[in-house]
Amino acid sequence: MLRFLKFLRRTRFRWLAIALATALVIPILVLGIPTHPSLNPQAWAQDNPETAQEETFMPPDIEAIIERGELHVAVLGKDNQPFFQKDSPETPCTTDPQRADELIKMDGETFCGLDIELGKAIADTLGVSVRYDRSAATFNDVVERVFEHKDDLAFSKISRTMARVKKVSFSKPYVNMSQGLLVNRLELTEQAKGRQIAEIFRDLEGKVGVIEDSSYVGFTEQKFPDAEVKEYPSWEDVIEAAREGKILAAYRDELEVKKIIRTYPDTALNFQTIALSDTNDAIAAVIPWDSMHLKELVDQYLENNSVDYTADELLEKYEYMFVTESTTEQE
Repeated sequence: MLRFLKFLRRTRFRWLAIALATALVIPILVLGIPTHPSLNPQAWAQDNPETAQEETFMPPDIEAIIERGELHVAVLGKDNQPFFQKDSPETPCTTDPQRADELIKMDGETFCGLDIELGKAIADTLGVSVRYDRSAATFNDVVERVFEHKDDLAFSKISRTMARVKKVSFSKPYVNMSQGLLVNRLELTEQAKGRQIAEIFRDLEGKVGVIEDSSYVGFTEQKFPDAEVKEYPSWEDVIEAAREGKILAAYRDELEVKKIIRTYPDTALNFQTIALSDTNDAIAAVIPWDSMHLKELVDQYLENNSVDYTADELLEKYEYMFVTESTTEQE
């Protein structure tokens, strides 16, 4: 209609354009023909105060969650202390009954950890319940579920990487850590040949173990281009391969390196720990690329509550979770 009126204005039928425009506008002004509330919600609310009290205008990504009444949070299916863990007799969240209130229940099951708490906090902020989707088998599967809108977002110890940001959005980091290596001492001695450790790792050769389909596959290729990447199903498998000398080093974030040293002191005797102080592994929430307002809400929550941990702070805050000797899955 607007294009048609503009055409008439540019021709000798300008008088007809004026007449048509008048015919459209006058009924709205005089008769009060209502417009759609989304065109001008403030004006509509002033003219319809009773109805406006029952209506809430909000962005589609937020509205969909609130109408559903439930926030769907993707979490890796395998436990990862202190980020997410299912409470069980074999892997209890805590043996301290005074911490029972810190545990989160869903469908008769109990969960604990930083990512579990953050998912619940965002749900509470939206005024809805929370459901944790633990169907993902790998970290990239978690990202894929969010990309495909199968879940609203993910709190699952996911590293921000350039490859992933091509498909999804990330919140501001809520954990920042350096990266680290657990190096087989015997293999390191064979490679050294009189060289200093810093020189060895500047041009690292040999096999470096990582968890398959994790961010550390790309990190290894970027940091150690001359090394051979060996992928294993779990972190436990990576550690075992390094202990047996099948690989030179196990590559992880500093939290996982410190957990091994702290939880398995006997195993740690086989390794030389290397801290890569010039690296950073930023952990953030994964959000669909088109859920802009949900991203803003998550960022605002993290900022308002100063959620920004280091590895040492996490180990101290969630010390009560490290009560078993089972090695859990980490990215």
